[in-house]
Parts: sequence; C-alpha cells; structure tokens
Amino acid sequence: MQSRTKESKTDSLEQAEGAVFVTVGAVAAALGYSARTVRRLLEKGHLPGQKIGAGWRMHRDDFAKLTAPQLTDTAA
Repeated sequence: MQSRTKESKTDSLEQAEGAVFVTVGAVAAALGYSARTVRRLLEKGHLPGQKIGAGWRMHRDDFAKLTAPQLTDTAA
C-alpha cells in the first residue's frame, strides 16, 4: 500500500496557479480554514465549486475572485 504525503500549504498554492480546478486543500490554505470547513462550505453552497468524482474542486477563476484583495469604500 502506498502512503500519501501531505502537501505543504505553499505546494498546494503553487499547483493551484496552473490548474483549471483548485483542490480543497489549496482553498483551505489560502483562506486559513481547515479542509473540513471548506468541504462543508462547498456542500452547503456557501463557496462556489463542484464535486468531481469523490472530491470537491473550485474553478481557478472563482478561487482568484475569492482570494483577491477586496476594495472597500471608507469615505462613508
């Protein structure tokens, strides 16, 4: 039986940059959440994503929107 090695946060983020879909682990690392929390948010529809096979994935464009700095109007 092969053992799976756990990816570091930076490895999963680097892989996300060139991929069409981003893994739960990369989303979790970028947001600072656990993978379990991200899966729950995906299942409930609070995050954009789709189930591919047994796992969840997020399209890289949705990932980019989610992780982009938000501009806020502070002149209120």
